[in-house]
Parts: sequence; C-alpha cells; structure tokens
Amino acid sequence: MIILSETLELSLQSLWRNKLRSFLTMLGIIIGVSSVILLISIGSGLQSYITGQFESLGANLVYILPGDISSPGGMATLPNLSENDIRAIKRIGYPIVDVSGNFETFIKARYETTEKTLHCMGADKAAIKMLNYKAEKGREINDVDVEKTAKVAFIGPSAAEKLFGEENPVGKTILIQSTKYRVVGVFESKGGGMGVGMSVDDSVLIPTTTAKQQFNQDKLSQVFASVANKDELDSAKKKVEQALLKYHDKDEFSVTGQEELLSTVNQILAVLTAGLGGIAAISLLVGGIGIMNIMFVTVTERTREIGLRKALGARPKDILIQFLIESVTLSLVGGTIGILLAMGGSLVLSNFFASEVTISAVLLAFGFSSVIGVIFGVVPAWKAAKLDPITTLRYE
Repeated sequence: MIILSETLELSLQSLWRNKLRSFLTMLGIIIGVSSVILLISIGSGLQSYITGQFESLGANLVYILPGDISSPGGMATLPNLSENDIRAIKRIGYPIVDVSGNFETFIKARYETTEKTLHCMGADKAAIKMLNYKAEKGREINDVDVEKTAKVAFIGPSAAEKLFGEENPVGKTILIQSTKYRVVGVFESKGGGMGVGMSVDDSVLIPTTTAKQQFNQDKLSQVFASVANKDELDSAKKKVEQALLKYHDKDEFSVTGQEELLSTVNQILAVLTAGLGGIAAISLLVGGIGIMNIMFVTVTERTREIGLRKALGARPKDILIQFLIESVTLSLVGGTIGILLAMGGSLVLSNFFASEVTISAVLLAFGFSSVIGVIFGVVPAWKAAKLDPITTLRYE
C-alpha cells in the first residue's frame, strides 16, 4: 500500500523537476488572486475613507444635492441650486438652525515656482462651522470676507505642505487661476484620501462670493442645513423637500441625511467593487484551465511511470491522489504568491489611492484558488487513475 506521505513526496518531486513549467502554470492563479484582492482592497479602502470623512463632518446635517441620487447617473447632475433655495429653507424655521451652501471645483494653485492641482470650495462662515472646519493656524473665513468678496484663502494642511513645504503659509500670497489670494489660515487635518490622489486636506476654501466671481458661477454644488437635534432629522427633510418643490421638479434635487448619503455612496462602491472583483476572478478561471491543460500533458508524459507504479501495487486511488496533490499544490502556491504580491501592491497603491487589504478578500481569493485546483485537477487525475497498467507499460 502506498502511504500518503510517499504520494505527497512523489508529487512535489515531479513539480520541482519542472520548475519553469510549474511557475508558468501558476501565473494565471497568481495574477487572478492578486487582482481580486487588490480591487476588493481598493473598494474597501474607499468605503472606510468615505465613512471617516462623513464622521468628521458636523452632526445633524441635512444635505440638498442637485439631481435625483437614487436614479442612475443622478449623482453626476450639474449644479442647479442657488441662493434662492437657501432663503426658502431658512424661512422654514424650527427645526432648521442654519443653512448654507458651497461651490466646488478643482483649481491650479501656485506659490512662487510651485504649482499644484487642489480642490477648491467656496464657503461662508456658516458652512465652515457646519462642516466642522477649525483653524489650526491663523483664522477661518468670516462674514466680512464674504461681504467684501475678499481674495482670501483658508487652506488644508496637505495643501499647505505641498505649496509651502516647511514655511508658515499664513499671510503668504498664492495664485489661484492667475488671481492673487492671501492665505489667512490653515485648518485642522480631516485625514483620509479620496481614492484619486486627493484628500479633504488638499482643499482651498475661499469666500462664496469670491468663488462666484472668480469662476463666473451662480449655482451651488450642494446646500446643507443644520437641524436642532437628531430626532428632528426626518421632520426637517420633509419640510425642506416641501419648500423646494415650489421652485424645482422632484427629480431636480435630493434631500438626504448623512447616514442615507453614506449608505447610497457605499452601495454604489459595493456594486462597483463586486463587478471589478468578478472581472478579475475570470483570470482565476483562466488559470484553472491552464492547470488542467498542463496536468493532461503531464499524465501523457508520465504514462509509463503510472504503469510502473500500478505494477508495483499502487491503486487507482493512489494515482488519483498524486495528481490531485500536484494540481492543488500549483493552486495553493500560486495563491500564496498572489496574496503576497497583492499586499505589496496595496502598500504602494495606498500612497495614491485609498487601499485596505481585508481578511475576507484574502480568504475569498485563496479559497477560490484552492477550489480551482481541485476542480480542474480532478479530470486529469481521474484519467491517470483509470489508465490500464498493461497498456501504460507498453507506452512509448
């Protein structure tokens, strides 16, 4: 009787004798596993980042966004909100405490010879308070800045580092689209990254009136209202919606709370992550087919060896186990290499994208690669086990 340890040793020796072929066979599994883990880790990282960003904002906020965010493409709608909407919401009174809005875009900011692409937001004192921006150096934008359409900037710590390095930016002048702005303050870090090489800390805040003049824009990217307490959020959303329906059609705006908005964004990211992970998993399937093809070739090459083993007392089950071990070993080793590559790749990507390798992604990819090895190894192994000993000994 051939014991399992001998079968395992024979399988590993066979794979080691054909090192290059074994590695090339594993490539499909390596690429598949690393792709699945990396794509899922990017999706998970984005979800963690967005959750963190929402938690860093002020509590008890109602958001009014352009378009119907519940419909496909709704979040890509062009701004259609204005100061009239802010005034309409203010007239509601209780439970609305304060209302503001902002305009957002990306700009080229320059200090001396350094130029960077940064996120720019037009905001007033109320918006800065509601969105929980606090000055770490200097001061925040105030009502006087808004009234005078002042060319002042309240910048994030990352933007300050990129433009000024170790210098204190307060009081310095920067160019935004060729217009001079005086930096009046640096806000406290909000952390995180947007998954596209950009963070809230890369932002430049300027007065809303200045933003409208600078970018020739009288529409707002979003409007938000603070509510007296959390228990009044649902009531506030209904009242805001009723007030805005006097000026807009129902599909022209969305009224949502912080948790609903976060849930909507995370649902979109989850579907996107699943889709990309599924596409990457196709390479695992291709890798499995590659393993099956090589195992068929191996069976043909080792026909005489199989006959000799059977003549010496090996049972069909022993032959089956031997070839299954080889197939599963190729998958498991390939899966392990893929996991290590994915972890290294995630560390590199974390400098540019939000990326977070999760245990579930590793277990999913590794488990899938193991199953692939068994499924695609069974047919070649079964063929080897069923070979006739007499015929195999005569095989040339």
